[in-house]
Amino acid sequence: MRTVRSGAGDRAIAVCVAAALLVTGLSKQHPATNLDPVGYTLLVAGGLALAAGRKAPVPVLAVTGLCAVGYQAAGFDVPAVAYLFAVYAAMRAGHRVITVAASVTMLAALPSRPWPRPARHGRGARPGPRRPGAGLADRGRRGG
Repeated sequence: MRTVRSGAGDRAIAVCVAAALLVTGLSKQHPATNLDPVGYTLLVAGGLALAAGRKAPVPVLAVTGLCAVGYQAAGFDVPAVAYLFAVYAAMRAGHRVITVAASVTMLAALPSRPWPRPARHGRGARPGPRRPGAGLADRGRRGG
């Protein structure tokens, strides 16, 4: 009786994660490309793959990782939530070395983007004081 419940629970979690990924992908702003259908398909497939996580944790880890790398490469800036669920399942099943190796490989394969730079105001001027309290000291010298 317990295996039936856990299977139904796994399927429910998979559907919920897939729905959350799809809604997040639909709500984010990204440039429309020909890869949009592929990205949406990968979002849903990554979530639904979790249904088999208890029976085959390593293949599910691979599928969710590939889906995450794929939709990130297609321009969807959506967190790899399904992959995190798969990491938990694989670690719990005792596949620690494979899980760590897969995670390092996935991080290396993710498309790299430069960190966003803060907006600069004016010609190279930095907004606000350069060091804590600098603005107060300057006001005292200027008499204001």
